[in-house]
Amino acid sequence: MSSIWVRSKVQINTDPLNRCYNGVNFSESWAWSDWKYVMSCSSKDAAEEIAAGFQTINPMREYRIDDKP
Repeated sequence: MSSIWVRSKVQINTDPLNRCYNGVNFSESWAWSDWKYVMSCSSKDAAEEIAAGFQTINPMREYRIDDKP
């Protein structure tokens, strides 16, 4: 069994005063979120195929496959 994990790019407000005007941060950076479990698959080939489809739909995310459920 293989499992699929995902993480996203998130925007972090790095301004010391936490300023945000009309949804735009005064100072910001991008970082990766923590890995989150998505689903288990019966084989690694199936997991790779599903993860590739997810990657096409969500290009701002990164997918990883583990051989453990």
